[in-house]
Amino acid sequence: MTLPGKNGDTTLLALPQNYNSAPYVLVLQGSRQQVDDTLNLLQRILILSMVTFTVLSALGAWFLTGRVLQPIEQISDTVRRITARDLSQRLRIDSPDEIGRLAGTLTI
Repeated sequence: MTLPGKNGDTTLLALPQNYNSAPYVLVLQGSRQQVDDTLNLLQRILILSMVTFTVLSALGAWFLTGRVLQPIEQISDTVRRITARDLSQRLRIDSPDEIGRLAGTLTI
């Protein structure tokens, strides 16, 4: 049960108990303001954590994407420079992954 008080709402909790076969009621009282303040702090921490995690994830994805696409950019630039008049350009990609295999296919 929540009751209004001078310093904010107060929550009362009455719990029936038995001790040595004698019934009694345990009454607990607490300020709702402390609970609300704690929940608000926790909410702020969670929102800040989510924003921080999102920004860090976006920066990580941007960095990794740039590193992954760099060999493809090198291949594209070199292939653009190869013309009928200048066949001296060669692809120099020494990578054992799919990009290296693609570069090897283009050099044959």
